[in-house]
Amino acid sequence: MNTLLIRADASPRIGTGHIMRCLALAQIWQEQGGKALFLSYCNSDILRRRIESEKIGFIPLEKFHPDRLDIKLTLQMLSELEDHNSEMSSWVVADGYNFDALYQKCIKEAGASLLCIDDYGHADHYYADIILNQNIFADCSLYPRREKYTRLLLGTRYALLRREFRDQRDRMREIPQIARKVLVTMGGGDSDNVTLKAIRALKKIDAIGIEAMIILGPANPNRQAIEEEIQSCPSSFRLLPVVENISALMAWADVAVAASGSTSWELAFMGLPSVVLILSENQIAVAEHLASEGLAINLGWHRDVSARMITDKLKALMADEDARNIMCKTGQSLVDGEGIMRVIMSMTMDSLSLRPIQEQDCEQIWKWSNSPEARAASFTSQYIPWRDHVQWFKSKLHDSFCLFFMAVNGWGTPIGQVRIDQKIQEAVLSVYVEGKYRGIGCGSKIIELASNKFFQVSDMRSIYAYVKLENEESRRAFMRAGFKFQGLTTISGCSAIHLALEKNDSE
Repeated sequence: MNTLLIRADASPRIGTGHIMRCLALAQIWQEQGGKALFLSYCNSDILRRRIESEKIGFIPLEKFHPDRLDIKLTLQMLSELEDHNSEMSSWVVADGYNFDALYQKCIKEAGASLLCIDDYGHADHYYADIILNQNIFADCSLYPRREKYTRLLLGTRYALLRREFRDQRDRMREIPQIARKVLVTMGGGDSDNVTLKAIRALKKIDAIGIEAMIILGPANPNRQAIEEEIQSCPSSFRLLPVVENISALMAWADVAVAASGSTSWELAFMGLPSVVLILSENQIAVAEHLASEGLAINLGWHRDVSARMITDKLKALMADEDARNIMCKTGQSLVDGEGIMRVIMSMTMDSLSLRPIQEQDCEQIWKWSNSPEARAASFTSQYIPWRDHVQWFKSKLHDSFCLFFMAVNGWGTPIGQVRIDQKIQEAVLSVYVEGKYRGIGCGSKIIELASNKFFQVSDMRSIYAYVKLENEESRRAFMRAGFKFQGLTTISGCSAIHLALEKNDSE
């Protein structure tokens, strides 16, 4: 993997969310063997040190797009990276509302691959290879003007969570009868000082034993006023000007008072019930959908919300165990922590490959075969005992009429399996993709790779597939790989779609 060039900025007005979610992407990219470099306008020394502590390069910009020096320096840096990675296309990640159609077009004309991280469809036209919108309301109608090659990654299944959150994946949240631990986080900027209003609201709560952790964002310009206010608060109220691991604070807290920005998906993943306020226009849709889905209580635009309103809503939530329990479960069902891997898989789809099945794959294939989604898609839905699986697996390993492959990503991690069984008159392909890698094109890519390998070694000119009538996702994967609808049939009493792929002699 080559160097990931990231363009994202931070300031009291912009906030820090763009940089922080790009940091999450950079962490995984480097864990998988690549390097990451930020090209950024950022006036927060704390944030810059956070990036550099991850061994990620940081080059400061004095101004940002539409300043002409922005794109000039970006293209210059891209050219230098291309010189060191001539064997592959470099990726540029652009996260911010200033990266308009012209900016994107310049990046593409320079020969780079482009990922745009977006929130509401700000550009007049999109030239990006991939548009990522992790918001709950994201749909393709936000991007009517885009190139034919542009792929869309939409929704919370692509939420970008930093390493600290992924380390909390198996943690179970306890919901107390009465909530007493409150976390306040208004994002990295908070130029309107909503944090101060939240502190004053907490001071009005007369519950016994209440504790509060108040995060002071790295780009917050109101530090002095907040520090003065905290001096008159109970000793159980703590102001945190530097936070290394916010996930630990979210794990500690029972409830949160937060801005409805990208932190919302971190709160959802952690199952932390919250009261949210809208601090900027791009947060309006997020807050409304958080409330409609039962993820949070939306207080609305911060200027219209008094400290007393925050106090009343927060007290009610702290006393309502059932409501907090529902919020917790709803949030964790929407954000599973695998978003970054789905994004990187989409970016590195060309590195996906097939290798022959090996003896040590037996247990993994067995687990996949007995997964709920695999049994639901199969024409025989019964559980497969281990002994029966081992016998079947060994027979397939030594079957000269069976092509059996493990699909692996660019780092050798198994993500699925594909099998082509040759019979007297037909060859039948079956495929399985692990759940977290679905919906990004892996299935059709695996089918295509396996089909090409089969036609290279076989005289047969057709490959068939049979898909349950209700399995729309699988049908689409086969048809994207070139399979054509042949009609309906019945297998083991189930209605099935018959699909076929014909060998193309011109290829």
